[in-house]
Amino acid sequence: MRFLPLLLVVVSSALPFVPALHGEFLNWDDEMYFQDNEAFRGLSGKHLAWMFTTFHYGGYYPVAWLSWALDYTVWGMDPFGFHLTNLVLHTMAAVAVWMLVVDLLPGGAPRAAVHWAAAGGALLFALHPLRVESVAWIVERRGILVGLFGVLSALLYLRAHRAPSAGRRRGLLVASVAAFTLSMLAKSFLIGFPLLLLLLDAWPLRRWPRDGLRVLADKIPFACVVLATGIAARLAQQQGGAVRGLDVHPVSARLAQTAWSLVWYPMRTVLPSDLAALHPLERRLDWTEPRLVAAEITVLASAVALWWWRKRVPALVVGCLAYALIVLPVGGLVQSGPQMVGERYSYTACVPFAALFGWVLCAAARSASPVRWSIAATTAVALAVLGSASWRYSSDWCTSIRLWERTMEVHPDGMQASYNLGRALAAAGRHHEALPNYRRTAALNADYPDVWWAIGWSSYCTSAYPEALRAFREAAERDPRSPKVAYGIAIASLETGQLDLTVRACQAAIALRSGWSDPYAVLGEALRRKGDRAGARRAAEQALALDPNNRMAAKLLAGTKD
Repeated sequence: MRFLPLLLVVVSSALPFVPALHGEFLNWDDEMYFQDNEAFRGLSGKHLAWMFTTFHYGGYYPVAWLSWALDYTVWGMDPFGFHLTNLVLHTMAAVAVWMLVVDLLPGGAPRAAVHWAAAGGALLFALHPLRVESVAWIVERRGILVGLFGVLSALLYLRAHRAPSAGRRRGLLVASVAAFTLSMLAKSFLIGFPLLLLLLDAWPLRRWPRDGLRVLADKIPFACVVLATGIAARLAQQQGGAVRGLDVHPVSARLAQTAWSLVWYPMRTVLPSDLAALHPLERRLDWTEPRLVAAEITVLASAVALWWWRKRVPALVVGCLAYALIVLPVGGLVQSGPQMVGERYSYTACVPFAALFGWVLCAAARSASPVRWSIAATTAVALAVLGSASWRYSSDWCTSIRLWERTMEVHPDGMQASYNLGRALAAAGRHHEALPNYRRTAALNADYPDVWWAIGWSSYCTSAYPEALRAFREAAERDPRSPKVAYGIAIASLETGQLDLTVRACQAAIALRSGWSDPYAVLGEALRRKGDRAGARRAAEQALALDPNNRMAAKLLAGTKD
């Protein structure tokens, strides 16, 4: 009977995410990580050294980089291969969750009931729409690896302390530390893991507080891993500039956000609606907002209830505390990024819910036959509904346009979603449709990075040259040292006939970015129109020296020959 529930987990875990196999690289970090980054493309010593030392894009993820490099070695830059690996790893994580839940369920229960109950818990984890972001988004393989190795580490720890011999125990503990190290090298997410293991020592192992110092000594290797990888991750975040300071995000806002995070993931586990790629964090979060006050009260009431039930229902208390330990570091106390909550954070955080659900199913298996079968049927229907929802949501992650359209449906005032939708439409050549999204972003935040340049470029591509020039000038006021903004002013002013401005803008672009041929070509065209054929020829020659394939410069040079 062990084989059938395991087979069900393996087969069912992958099915809802099949649409994601046809997904593209998204304009949601995939560009910076993969399309514009050649450093990870290979397994040479140079490539490996980069993976284990880089803080690329504000993170430290050597194990994730290694997995992406393996994908590139096999598939090249075909996104199908990257998505396939995500799907395989997710299936492995579901199997690991099943094994963990089996080990957490009561030993006195019938083994068949334990295996099927654990399958129900594992499938709640694997099929839920909250998993879609991690599985369908190539960048978020980090979260899958964190979950896979973190669950394996907890499983090995449990088995180590149930081992029949000291030698076996030591070997399993070493394997547990190794798995945890891989998890933290994929992403430094489980910084509360030593405390989570302490919860397992309290229940179901019942070693704490009985074995005291020995239990604490077991945590030293795990704490050392947390310290080393945590320092690296913090340095990476600071270098990436993603961490919000107290002046921007005060303590009251952080506590309110944390309360909301603690409530949001269970709420969306029960009712998975309004899911989106980005749930934006307001620039000024007011802790007295009704929904936040409700979350704060819920957290406090839950804490009181758990204290009351600590001896009556230890499994529930340990499960809820384990969930809180995983969520707290990313719940807002140390805010990094633009999100209020992130669906990807649920990947590991909701594993305790899978264990609790398995516990409920195992208890239900002892009921009378009609009750038992009705619960089994209800569970099957609920899991099928979740899987169907995940299938539909996975389809929304296949293209950047659809991804941000859905996000805008959930959060119509989302600045980054509006901007990214505009970028996706512009990349597809749909500049007329991109412009309203860019303008919405600028209306929400006139200082949003690059939005004025984007308005200028899409206006230029639709031949709205005066509007393009105005937008590029707005961009220059906010970023006067940007070579692409100077170049934008140059090409727009060339079309409006403001040739002196074109010359100055080209000279600025050349000064700001050496070795770029396009400003020389535009400079040459401006000089030609001003009647300076010799100057135009020199500029064209300089452009071709930098890029022999510059077609504008080649045409200009041919037209200025004596």
